[in-house]
Amino acid sequence: MPLFWRVDLDIRASSIAADDSYDAASPAARSDAGWSRPASAVENAVAAIKTAVRGQAMATTALLSRGYERINAAPSPDMDLPGTITRLADACAALEPGLADTASDVHQAVAVFTRTRLLPMTLAS
Repeated sequence: MPLFWRVDLDIRASSIAADDSYDAASPAARSDAGWSRPASAVENAVAAIKTAVRGQAMATTALLSRGYERINAAPSPDMDLPGTITRLADACAALEPGLADTASDVHQAVAVFTRTRLLPMTLAS
């Protein structure tokens, strides 16, 4: 499957079939807190790679801005795009060590897309 295909996956136990209300009243069945701020921000870094490769500069800028805001940080104004993305991922992993694998994946994707010149060094306005 191509890397940037959108996949919406819904996994259900066969015992509940299509019962959307199953466990609705059980707080133990889900997280009321949702994603942590660093986890959400690192996903912004992943999405920024996708939008940058697609040439969507405004979307990339917005994703990176929101990612940095979520962790109360700011991108360095003199940093290139690959560095801005990887710095965000690294900051998220520093705040939440469980995100280290995701940050590593971000580094690998940035390296590959930069090497193949699919990821620009800067964003065109």
